Amino acid sequence: MLDYSSRANRHLMQSASKEITTSAYATIEMTLCSSPATLVDAQGKLAREWFARAASSWIAMGLHAFGAQAAAMEPVRLMVAANAERLAG
Repeated sequence: MLDYSSRANRHLMQSASKEITTSAYATIEMTLCSSPATLVDAQGKLAREWFARAASSWIAMGLHAFGAQAAAMEPVRLMVAANAERLAG
C-alpha cells in the first residue's frame, strides 16, 4: 500500500511542477501578444491545454486510488481465502 501512496505522491509532485513551469511559459506567451485578439487566442489555447492535462491527472489519480484500495484489501482477501479453505477441508 505504501508503494501506491508513494506513486500517487510522485505523480502529484510532478503534476504540480509541470503546472508551475507551464504557468510561467503561459505568462510569457501572453505578455508577448501584440493585440487583444491574439491574447484571447492564446488564453483559449492555454485553457484547452490545461483542461487536457487536468483530465489526464484526474484519471491517473483515480487509478492510483484503486490500486491503493486493492493493496489495502489484500490482507483481508487472503484471510478470507484461508478461512474458506480451512472451513471447507
